Amino acid sequence: MRSTEGLGARMRGARKAAAGAAVALMAIAISAMPAMAQDKPDFSGTWNLNADKSDFGAVPGPTQETITITQKTPAISEAVSITDDQGTHGYTLDLTIDGPEVTFSADKAPQLGMVTLQKAKIAWQGTSLLVNEALKYEADADVVGTNIYTLAPDGKTLTMAMTFTTPMGEMTRKLVFDKSDGKADMGGAMTSSGSRSMSGSSTMSGSGASASSGAPASAGGSGSMAMGSSASAAGPKPNLSGSWKLNASKSDFGQIPPPDSRTEDITDNEPAIKIAAKWTGGPMGDGSNTMDLDTTGKETTSEIMGNEAKCKAKWDGSALVVDISMAMQDADVQIHSTYNLSADGKTLTVNARVAGPMGEMEMKSVYDKQ
Repeated sequence: MRSTEGLGARMRGARKAAAGAAVALMAIAISAMPAMAQDKPDFSGTWNLNADKSDFGAVPGPTQETITITQKTPAISEAVSITDDQGTHGYTLDLTIDGPEVTFSADKAPQLGMVTLQKAKIAWQGTSLLVNEALKYEADADVVGTNIYTLAPDGKTLTMAMTFTTPMGEMTRKLVFDKSDGKADMGGAMTSSGSRSMSGSSTMSGSGASASSGAPASAGGSGSMAMGSSASAAGPKPNLSGSWKLNASKSDFGQIPPPDSRTEDITDNEPAIKIAAKWTGGPMGDGSNTMDLDTTGKETTSEIMGNEAKCKAKWDGSALVVDISMAMQDADVQIHSTYNLSADGKTLTVNARVAGPMGEMEMKSVYDKQ
């Protein structure tokens, strides 16, 4: 009996110890849960763009931008007001955090300038908010955007890291906003990333970019345009005749990917100059253009990427200056290019500036003579 009682006592003690250990482990787990499951921040407030701390990349930013966010998880709303060279405009939307993707009908889709939001989805990514968007630039250019909203530990700074995949390549931007003292409940949406980044004075590599990618070198080459030094004030007029091959390593394409290859065949019979361009790969695939110029300044007409282009050429010292005016997708595009031949006649540099309805871009193409 004693031995049996002793065994029973030992078993009861073991069970008690096990139960105590289980309770202790549960207590530890419960106490650790807040640390393991990160607290979600509240993005509510009125936020003003800090242009000095922001990085707009190759695309100019707005003059002023204010965002008012109202977060009542899982509901979140955002109202956006933007001031740029086209005036002041804005939009509002509502989304659900970790909810389904929202598709906007054509009559209700948010639109700023030439950018229209088609779909949007917002979800938590740790303590940040991730916004995925499908946008349309003008009538037929598809753009995919991601925007990560991050709140500073002190809650006074909101940073938006943006990435856009466009037909002309990838664009990145970083917008920094300072929190104002007051709050406003204006309603809105988490879609500002797309419209904001490409509205007003900004551009989706722009109409100018698409023009440049397929245009002759005078029109910026295959996306390899840049604004360089102006033509020299004086000097003999060189003959640009020859077959020229793009040297991508010496060129400056900005944020636009270069083509796999590009050649410019130039026939210079003053005052007539003919430029036949051919390229492969890159954002615009394979293609070719031919441009006929008159260096007396007489306007000529050529076809660039299926669009009628008005061209004027003249010599400025030893540099050839070409101005092109054309319409792409109902948007006016102006292209200013300067051709400079090296002293040994072996290198041709084309500095170009493309101006579209939503901003400018500059690039440089360097060609080696074959």
